[in-house]
Amino acid sequence: MAIIKIKIDYSKHTDEELMVAALIIVSMMTGNSNFTAPTPTIPVVQTSLTAFTVAYVKAAYGGVLLTQTKNDARNALITLIVALAGYVQPLCTTTLIAESSGYNLASTNRTKVGPLAKILLLHFKDGPVSGSEE
Repeated sequence: MAIIKIKIDYSKHTDEELMVAALIIVSMMTGNSNFTAPTPTIPVVQTSLTAFTVAYVKAAYGGVLLTQTKNDARNALITLIVALAGYVQPLCTTTLIAESSGYNLASTNRTKVGPLAKILLLHFKDGPVSGSEE
C-alpha cells in the first residue's frame, strides 16, 4: 500500500495560486468530520487568509511598504497552512480522507519509464522560405 502524502511546498505558488489553495483548504476543512480538532484552528487560518487577501489588494497600488506587508502576510499564511498540514498528514489513512482535506496529494506513481529508443536518423531540408518546410 502506498503512503499518502500531502504537498506542503507553496514557495513556487503565485500570490493568486496561494490564495486559491488556502481558500480550498479552509473550505474543505471547515466542518470536516475527519479532522475534528485542527491545529491551528480553521478560523485562525481564515483570518490569515483574509489578511493576506487585503494586503494583496492594497499592494496592487504599489509601494515598498505595502508590498512588504503583503509578503509578511503571505509568509504568515504559508506558515499556518504548513502547520495545519502537520495535523492533517497523520490522519490521512486513505486517499479519500486526504482529498477531503483540500490539500493536493503528492504522486504515488513510482513506475519507471525505462530506456527510450534511440533516434537513428534525422533529415533536414531547406524550405523555400527560411524557417519553413517543403
